[in-house]
Amino acid sequence: MALGDSLYLVILVFGVLMQGTVLVFTNLQTDMRKQTKLFRGLIICSISINFVDMLCRVVDTYSYGDAFMISASYLVNCTYFIMQAIIAGIWFIYAMRELDPQLTENRLKMFLFMLPLAILFIYITTTSATGWLFYINATNDYCRGPMFFIHPMACSAYIAIPSILALSKLKLMEYFIHRSKLIAQALFSVLILPFVILQGVMGNDYPLFCIGYSLAILVLFINRQNLRITIDELTGVSNRSQATRYLNLKMHAPAEPGQQIKSLYVLMVDIDKFKQINDTYGHVEGDEVLKRTASVLKHSVPRSFFIGRYGGDEFIIVGEASKEEEIRDVCEKIHENIELANEEAMAGYQYTVSVGYAVRNGQITSIPDFVKAADVKLYQKKSIRLEKK
Repeated sequence: MALGDSLYLVILVFGVLMQGTVLVFTNLQTDMRKQTKLFRGLIICSISINFVDMLCRVVDTYSYGDAFMISASYLVNCTYFIMQAIIAGIWFIYAMRELDPQLTENRLKMFLFMLPLAILFIYITTTSATGWLFYINATNDYCRGPMFFIHPMACSAYIAIPSILALSKLKLMEYFIHRSKLIAQALFSVLILPFVILQGVMGNDYPLFCIGYSLAILVLFINRQNLRITIDELTGVSNRSQATRYLNLKMHAPAEPGQQIKSLYVLMVDIDKFKQINDTYGHVEGDEVLKRTASVLKHSVPRSFFIGRYGGDEFIIVGEASKEEEIRDVCEKIHENIELANEEAMAGYQYTVSVGYAVRNGQITSIPDFVKAADVKLYQKKSIRLEKK
């Protein structure tokens, strides 16, 4: 085996070791969310494609033109291109779920998004007959077909589109808490696409896709680890430290020229008689109530509002509004959606929440003052609600 072939395999082995290490640390986490499963799928596919690439390299070293070797060459090369398409598809779903979870729940839209990928699979698997993507000549040499460009262009589109959307949202204040996710998504394509283009130009003498993809996986992994520091693992909303950072940013952010002047509000949400739920139904059911409440809050407040778990059974919401009536409407929507959540859960009990809010004024100069003002209103509301019961 030539020195170039040996170096090629060494780079692939290094990529497998790096990605395998990331997979091990990811599997050590007891996180069974769909996003984590998709991330694991990305790594497993990446490791697999490196092994397939090794096979391609080994098969290509044989210059025997018999039917078996030519068939083996077609098989491993088709598998390689299919794996690239699968990786692009998994990344697209993973990234779009981060950007717009509701979009990926729409089966019709996702079918339309994935349709070009299905056509690409047909294009790959029929290349032994058409020779469009590649063909193997009589001496078992791999040669690019006349329509080879379709594959890298399609895969690049699936990788680039989410990253372009992430960049477009990065400058919007409402996506502040998702900044690190958006940056990681943008970097994913920035790290991969140049290597894909270079490999397209330079041919198959260098495993450049492996290098770019290994770096991109590492960036995603580091970002996911950082998010574990700022996200409440149980409820999936931001934790107290992130809430404090966000509120501090909003309190000191200068008004943008031409922007409509809005007042800054803090809402505190507390689950009524939460201890009683824990004592009666157990802490597992108490955790379900916390997750249910967080889900209700996500669906009840404007997208530009910040939601965090402040501690225990208390949540904090930060947002801007032109009129106090808008905030009262948000509070009412929270109560209504809690009632709907109770009906859907059919848990054998009904629970309620109390919501109090405060608007920033001249007397509120610090975060503790702001939170305390909202808390005072919260416990006033709670006392009234509990007295009625």
